[in-house]
Amino acid sequence: MGSAAKPAAIAPEQPVIEERFPRERQAVRRALAGFLLSGALLSFLGAILPAWQAHLTLDFTIVGKYFLGFGLGIVLGIRLARALIAARAHTAMLISACALAGAAFVLLIFVPPPSAPLWRLAGLFILGLAAALLNAGLFHAVLPLYQRDSASTINLAGALF
Repeated sequence: MGSAAKPAAIAPEQPVIEERFPRERQAVRRALAGFLLSGALLSFLGAILPAWQAHLTLDFTIVGKYFLGFGLGIVLGIRLARALIAARAHTAMLISACALAGAAFVLLIFVPPPSAPLWRLAGLFILGLAAALLNAGLFHAVLPLYQRDSASTINLAGALF
């Protein structure tokens, strides 16, 4: 009897991003993890208001001012992020966003509710600035993955946020 040739085993194909872009893949993973920090920054004000006992007073104007200061920080951060993106300073933007967030948290630690609300307002402004810079940097960092697979990028970022 003749020996029949065995068909060669077909190896599964590796995803293209692993072969061609290993450093880019690692950078995108780090950027996706940054959405966890982004969610913490953006939800901080709502989570800290009960600890600051804002619900016990009938003067809610200071709470409105807290949100206004946080929102103004975000608006200024978006304008600053546009300039940094145009200058191609993406890494500096992410580093400065994390440094500003840390500084804002340190400031907010040292100004508990008995102190003047103006200091907490300044800390929330800096926190909003940091959140805007971080989000702009993160969206720019995940852009290559988003262009390849937008649905999974949005799902991963949303789950981590």
